[in-house]
Amino acid sequence: MDNKQIFEMADELKSAKEHKKALESQVKEVNARIEELDKALSDAMAESELEKFTRNGSTFYLNSRLFASPRAERKEEMFAALIAHGYR
Repeated sequence: MDNKQIFEMADELKSAKEHKKALESQVKEVNARIEELDKALSDAMAESELEKFTRNGSTFYLNSRLFASPRAERKEEMFAALIAHGYR
């Protein structure tokens, strides 16, 4: 293989890496926008008391989660209450 071919491969590799870096930056921007829109849509759906809807062939659901973290001294009490209500 001659130097010309090696230099061309090096240039192509450098170009591909730069392209990848630009795409990664775009992905970060798109992910931030998705997170922003997801929160805004969730807030609007909650405010409108809308659990789900379909638009352009996609169904959107409102998901909400509640995480409990009891104080250490009341942990067993919480587990007993959950079990008593059918959660295992």
